[in-house]
Amino acid sequence: HYNIPNHCLLLYLSCRVVKPDKVVETGVYKGSSSAVTLQALEDNNKGKLFSIDLPGTQQNPVIDSSSPYNSVKYNLSDENDVGKKIPVDLEHRWELHLGRSDELLEPLLNDISPVDIFSHDSDHSYKNMMYEFKTARRYLSDSDLILSDDIDWNDSFEEFSNSYSENWIQLTDIVNTNIIENDSMVGIAEL
Repeated sequence: HYNIPNHCLLLYLSCRVVKPDKVVETGVYKGSSSAVTLQALEDNNKGKLFSIDLPGTQQNPVIDSSSPYNSVKYNLSDENDVGKKIPVDLEHRWELHLGRSDELLEPLLNDISPVDIFSHDSDHSYKNMMYEFKTARRYLSDSDLILSDDIDWNDSFEEFSNSYSENWIQLTDIVNTNIIENDSMVGIAEL
């Protein structure tokens, strides 16, 4: 039996249905969702994943007091561990950018637009999530999909989706089986 986080399943299925040319994600860590996205692109025989990640050190975790779970420690990957779960045979579809999303996202989107799918899983503060959603929105193609993990940490995804989308959902208890791990609340908005 597999244990697939629901945001990974959502990414895989979205990529298989949309068949994107370009997917942008923020937040890589060790690369579980990146690997799933890359596998979907490979299964489609097209597409590229552009990732932004801010590596840190295991010794100095980031504390996020905006989490609804009090303080959460992000054990950021050391730079050489970022994306280490990505199989070598999928790396030809992957471009990694190291740094802060508030510094790298807009220049990257400007260079590669239009983007078919944007996925957020980086800094889950309201300010950063809203910045990423609004920035990505301006560079989306007709596919217009924004996905986000941990949307229960604040109201940014719901507020953004209510403002820009008639078609959005949040997935909390999609399926609780041995296949899908109900690890967090995820959302998808079609703009």
